[in-house]
Amino acid sequence: MFILLMDELERSHQRGEIASDTDVFHSALYFIADLYPLLTGLSERPSMRDLILENYVAATLSGGILGTTFTGMPTISLTTMGHKSGRPHTVILTAPIIDGDAIVIVASRGGDPTDPAWLHNLRANPTVQVSLKQGPNRPMTARVLSSAERDKLWPDVIAAHTGYADYQEMTTRIIPLVTLTPIADEIDARPI
Repeated sequence: MFILLMDELERSHQRGEIASDTDVFHSALYFIADLYPLLTGLSERPSMRDLILENYVAATLSGGILGTTFTGMPTISLTTMGHKSGRPHTVILTAPIIDGDAIVIVASRGGDPTDPAWLHNLRANPTVQVSLKQGPNRPMTARVLSSAERDKLWPDVIAAHTGYADYQEMTTRIIPLVTLTPIADEIDARPI
């Protein structure tokens, strides 16, 4: 169903009815969100997690032509080593701030009261793999910002996507911010 919808939206784009590939993709997401209850028999629109999954599917199926941004922010693929299992785990996240090679990510988990599993993983092993906008994987080091650093950067995160302020209001935990920076000598970095 999703592929048929994307094909129809692509034809609309080619006819000039939709301005850009990003508009095509976002139109598809919102259209799917509106039709989701009808298509699935469920009474609610999809969660943000469901929409991010659709974004990942579109990026994968289109070879990175679509789905490299979500709600105006670039997407990244973050691979961490499981702190209990020792196995690699990959999640798709948004990056509200990119400054040169440094990337800032938000451990919001949609305002849930618990931290996301990937945060526990990178606290245990800060060596991660990151693919920005479906690009090649790069070894990076993750660092959870201190409270002072987080407080200083939080207004910039909110400026990039106001939804993060809503997530913070939904939970009693302070939502952590994480910086991802390239490993100094990527040649010597051990891939995950």
